Amino acid sequence: DKKTYELFGKGDTIGVFQFESPPMQKYLRDLSPENLEDLCFMVSAYRPGPMKYIPEYIECRHGRKEPKYIISEMEDILSKTYGFAIYQEQVIKIAVDVAGYSMGQADLLRRAMGKKKIDIMNKEEKVFKKGVMAKGYNDEIAQEIWNYLLPFADYGFNKAHGASYALIAYWCAYLKANYPIEFMAGLMHSDIHDTDRITIDINEARKMSFTILPPDINKSDNFFSIEKGKYIRFGLGAIKNVGENIVEEIVKERSLNGEFKGIDDFIVRMAGKKLTKKAMECLIMIGAFDNFAFRSQLLGIYVTLMGKAHDLNKIRETGQTDIFADAGQSKDNVSSVFEVELPNVPDNDNTEKIAWEKALLGTYITAHPLDRYMMALMNSNLISASKFNKENLHKTFSLTKSVKVIGVISLVKKVLTKKDSQTMAIVEIEDQYGKCSAVAFPRTYALVKDELVEGNVVVLVGKGNLREDELSLIIEECMPASSIEDSQKLSIDISNISDRSELESVSKLINSYKGGEVNLEIRYGDKNKKILTNVRAEASLFQVLNKYIINN
Repeated sequence: DKKTYELFGKGDTIGVFQFESPPMQKYLRDLSPENLEDLCFMVSAYRPGPMKYIPEYIECRHGRKEPKYIISEMEDILSKTYGFAIYQEQVIKIAVDVAGYSMGQADLLRRAMGKKKIDIMNKEEKVFKKGVMAKGYNDEIAQEIWNYLLPFADYGFNKAHGASYALIAYWCAYLKANYPIEFMAGLMHSDIHDTDRITIDINEARKMSFTILPPDINKSDNFFSIEKGKYIRFGLGAIKNVGENIVEEIVKERSLNGEFKGIDDFIVRMAGKKLTKKAMECLIMIGAFDNFAFRSQLLGIYVTLMGKAHDLNKIRETGQTDIFADAGQSKDNVSSVFEVELPNVPDNDNTEKIAWEKALLGTYITAHPLDRYMMALMNSNLISASKFNKENLHKTFSLTKSVKVIGVISLVKKVLTKKDSQTMAIVEIEDQYGKCSAVAFPRTYALVKDELVEGNVVVLVGKGNLREDELSLIIEECMPASSIEDSQKLSIDISNISDRSELESVSKLINSYKGGEVNLEIRYGDKNKKILTNVRAEASLFQVLNKYIINN
C-alpha cells in the first residue's frame, strides 16, 4: 500500500509497533522502506550490536555503496541484507552451504557461538574451516568466514520472529495511513491507563490536525469517540473515580431516553443507579456539565440535589410516581421539583481547571501550564523537559555546562541519604511532550524545597549526569517560571524542508492561528535568505513549530 510506505518513509510511526523511537524514525526517513523485507531488516537490526550496520545497509539499499561478500556462495544467502548476516537462519545456512554442516549441527554451532561456549567453539572452528576448505577455498578464506560469523551469531535474530513483528508493524501503519482518526482513537483507548503514553498519543493526534475534546455528559461514550471526522472526544470512562459501571448506566440512559437537559435532569434520571457523590464531583470538575452552568455553581449544589433525588427515589419505590411527572423539566438549569437555585459565584479559573484535567484524566487537554511560557522557551537558553535527553547531548546541551530546564513538577520523592540520613529529593518535571528526571542533593534541597512542589512550573538550573545510561539533572537552583523574561521574537528555519505538504502545513499553521502579535523570522532556501514579518499566533502554534525553532 503506497500510503503505508509513505508513512514509514516520513518516520510518522508513533503508535506503530516496534517503530516508534526517534532514532528508528530517523533510520526510516533515511531508508524510505519499500517492502516487507526492509521492515523485517529494521526491526531485526535495531538492537545493540547489529544497529551499527543499519547506515551501511541503507547506503547499499539505495545503491550508493556496493555490498561485500567473501565468497559467491554467501551472496545467495546474504543478498537481501546486503552482506550482513542479521538473521539466525543466515548463520545456519552459511554453515550448511559453505562448511558442509547438517541443519542440526549448524544450529548447535550457532547456539555455541551465541552463548560463547569457548570449548565447543575451539573444537568447531577446526571442523568449520575443514568443511570450507573441502569446497576448494584456502585456509585464509576459511578463517575470514569464521571470523565473519562470530559477531553475527552473538546477536543473530530469528527471521521468523522479525518477519512477524514487521507484519504487525505494517498492519498498524496501514491503519494509521488509511484510517488515521480511527487509529488514533483506538490507540488512545488502548493506552488509557498509561498517562505517559496517552500524552504522546494526544500530541500525535494534534500533529495530525485532530482536535481533542474533553468529556461531555451528552457527547462522550465510554472511552474515546470520533465526532465529525476530525474530533476525538474523551470518554467518561477515562475519568478517575467515576467507574465503568456508572458510565455504562449513563450512556445507556442517554441512549434510551435522550440527552440530559441539565444537572437536575441528570441526577433525577440516574437516581438509584449507584451514582456516588465522588463520581458526581469528578464529572463536574472535569467539565462534563459545562454546557449547563459554571463548575463552581454545580459544585455548590450537587450534594443537595443528590440528597433530594435520593429521597424522591424512595418515594418512587413505594409507588408514588406522580411526583415525577415534571421531573427533568429544566428551568434556569434546575428542576422545578427540587427548587434549588444556582449560587451566584464566579467560574473557576483556568489554572484550576487544567489542574483538574491532569488529576482526573492523567493529562492536559484544553491547555497546558507551559503554554504561557512558549515564547520565552523558544527565544532563550531554556531547554524543555522533553528535550533534556541523551539524544540531545552535545547538541542542545552538554554535561559540562549548567543548563536551564523548564517544566511542570510532576513528582517529588523525598529520600534520606545512606551516609548521614539527610533529606534529598528525586524530582520529575514534564512538558507537553515528555519528562525528565532531576535530583536535589541535601544542601541544594534545603535551599529550594519550597519551590519543589508538585504542580509548580519551574526552571531548574543544573548539570546533566549520565549514569548507567540514564540521564538526570543535578539541581543547583530552582526558580519559578514566572521569574523569566518573555520575548516577542521567534525564528524558524525551514531551509532543509523539501516536502511540499510539510511546507504547506507550516504555512497553514502560521496563517490560521490568532493571538498575541510576535516578530517571526523565517529562514528559507539559501541559508542567507530570511523573511521578517509580524504574525498573530497562539502558544499552540509554537508547540507545532517546535522542531523548526532556532535558539537566538
